[in-house]
Amino acid sequence: MSAQAMAAPAEFNGYMRSGVMQGTSTYGHKALVQQLGRLGNEDDTFGEMQITGDVAKVDDTVWSVSTMFALGGNNENNWESNISNRQFYAQVKGLLDKESTLWVGKKYIKREDIHIGDFYYYDVSGHGVGVENFAIGSGKLSTSWSRKDNGSVTALDGSNVNVRLNVFDARYELPVWDGATLQVGTTYLRALRDKNGAAGHTTWTDETEIKDAFNFTLELGVGFSAGWNKTVVQSFSGSSADCAWSTTASVNGDAFTGQGYRLLNFGETHFTDNLGMFHQFNAAYSTSNAYDSKRTLGLVVRPYYKLTKMTKVLAELGAYVERTKAEDGSHVTAGGQKATLAYAISPDAGNFWSRPEIRFYVSYINVTDKNGEFNKLGKQTGHDTVFGAQVEAWW
Repeated sequence: MSAQAMAAPAEFNGYMRSGVMQGTSTYGHKALVQQLGRLGNEDDTFGEMQITGDVAKVDDTVWSVSTMFALGGNNENNWESNISNRQFYAQVKGLLDKESTLWVGKKYIKREDIHIGDFYYYDVSGHGVGVENFAIGSGKLSTSWSRKDNGSVTALDGSNVNVRLNVFDARYELPVWDGATLQVGTTYLRALRDKNGAAGHTTWTDETEIKDAFNFTLELGVGFSAGWNKTVVQSFSGSSADCAWSTTASVNGDAFTGQGYRLLNFGETHFTDNLGMFHQFNAAYSTSNAYDSKRTLGLVVRPYYKLTKMTKVLAELGAYVERTKAEDGSHVTAGGQKATLAYAISPDAGNFWSRPEIRFYVSYINVTDKNGEFNKLGKQTGHDTVFGAQVEAWW
């Protein structure tokens, strides 16, 4: 049978956030969003716009093409120039079985995140090829091979070495009881070896190399009358062992190797028709040849109360602590706390996911981590009170 052209209109969807923030230390600046939560803690403009169109139908297969462009910035320049192509792939649905898809290109590969921390705990996205949702037994299998060629790590000599990373991932998801699903995931990471040893351009150097990594994930999702909850247990071996806030496709510097473990629990609970809460809990432990051990503990909660059909009040409390023990027995402790109060307007205030959502907020943030900048004058620790307005939307 010859291919039939598809006349259906293209599907357009996307995500955006933007706003204005003012702080007491020169100007407002977000700090440790994954650890402390994103409400009242984002000062940037970011947007993704995706277009997907079905282009042909043959027998029971549907062929489509999808592309996504993104824009991001720190609101310092009203003429943004950093537009990037985030996805560009083609896929065919129904070729292997009725519901599965075969795809090739640049793709977000079944990314999994915790929304209130903008935290992608399982992300192997990149240029690649894969099959999603292939039925085997009572569950569905998704496999992929992708490449990440746009990252870098710090070599032993202090220089930056570009990472060209092959990522092999397999996930099997199946129902375990009514309202609950279990996902088993494995990810193998192998850096591209370059025999020429050009340390400034590849992941192979004259003396050291990026170690392989193997990660394992168990995820239990449970739905119940008052909401839903997910528990995730992960292990990280080799160069990905430093796992406290990383994805499943991150590696560390030359000669880094170790073992890490992470426990995540997150979800949404409705206590009454008007009162609900979203939470994020993270506990991690790792050892390596770069330090003796690292322990991390973090919690973010976002309760909300519906006032009227389109208005609500929100609060977000976040805190984390990270303690690293060096090989000589000394300790370094970093951490932070954040408290936010916000008034929000959305089409359905009783629905946590209703967007667009316009927020007016005030936040207090305290950071004892060198990565938590509040300005660009060299101040990297301390506290600040920020206030502002923000909009977040998806469609």
